[in-house]
Formats: sequence, structure tokens, C-alpha cells
Amino acid sequence: MPIAWRRFALRGVAGAALALFVATSAVAQGAGDAQGQPEDDAARLDAINRELHRETEREHQLFGLARARISYPMLASIGLGMLIGERSKAYDCTIQCEVDGWLASVEAGAGGVVFNLGPAFLIGELGDNKYFLSRRYLGYAVRGSVMRTWGETAYRPDREWHAGIEGEFTVVSLNLTLGVYRRIGSHGEGEPWLVSGGIGWGF
Repeated sequence: MPIAWRRFALRGVAGAALALFVATSAVAQGAGDAQGQPEDDAARLDAINRELHRETEREHQLFGLARARISYPMLASIGLGMLIGERSKAYDCTIQCEVDGWLASVEAGAGGVVFNLGPAFLIGELGDNKYFLSRRYLGYAVRGSVMRTWGETAYRPDREWHAGIEGEFTVVSLNLTLGVYRRIGSHGEGEPWLVSGGIGWGF
């Protein structure tokens, strides 16, 4: 065979071998992508499920609260409370979070003292501290209350005990309360029912 024909035949064989190699590589890569795609999708789905689980999983935490208000029959008063509630594990309340649980509080003023206990819901944040909710954006509570008057309130007899229910609503720390109480015991003068209401700051 002439040398020129040999060179042509060798080039043809080399070209065919190169084409076969390229085709084989493409097929192998396509198969690998097809096999890897379900694995990537499964990994993404698992990550989404873990994040959803963190969002829905809840844990208990204790929060401190404070309130100052003007009300009847307490007049000017200051209160402190503890909210034992549940929050999402995805948030530690250093930024905005939702808390629902039970609120216990005591409030003392010029007209008496009141003890409260009941369920509450609050959206707020801790800010720079660990336990005290320094910012309160939205909250409400309905609680049972026991009140003791000091006798400093006009139109009410001195040193009476009252029991009742009080509702509370807060928007951006503006606090509104309304309650209905009844005098405990048969002694005392005047109307046994008492309607309480007030406005202030906090929760």
C-alpha cells in the first residue's frame, strides 16, 4: 500500500476512535447526571423538611414583663409579670417572635393591689437582654383576678376584696384593660359589682 494511503487510513482510524471516545464520554456524563439528579433533589427536600421541623417545633421559655397604667380603681399603678410560654425553636426572641402561654402578674397602685393569672399571647422581642421582653408589638390576655383596695379610691369602701375577670390588649406597647369584679364576702356597703378599666404602657 502506498505511504499516502497508509497515512489516510491511520487518520481515519484515529478520527473514528476520537469520535467514539467523545460519544462514550457524553453518554457516561448523561447517565451520571441522570443518577445524580434524584440525589440532589432528595438532599434539597431533606433540607426543606428540617427547616420546616425547626419552624413548627416549640420549646418553653420564661419571659419578664412590666406595665404602668392609670386605671379605676387602681389609680396610678406599676405591675410586674412572668410569661411562661412556648415559642418556635427557629427563633430565640432576640428578634421578633410569637409567644403563647400563661401570664402571672402582680400590680400595685395608689388604690390597691391586684393579682392576675391567665392565658396570654404576645408578639415581641427581647432586644439586648435575655429574659425581659423590652419590645411588645401585639398581645392579648384574659385572666382571673383578685383585687384588694386600699381605700384611696373615691366611691369605694375601704379595704375590700374583689374577684373577677380582666381582659387586656396591647398594640405597640399601648395597653388597654377592662375587667368586671364582684366583692368577696357578704360584708361591705354599696354595689357589690365593680367595673375596672385603664390605659397605660407595657403588657
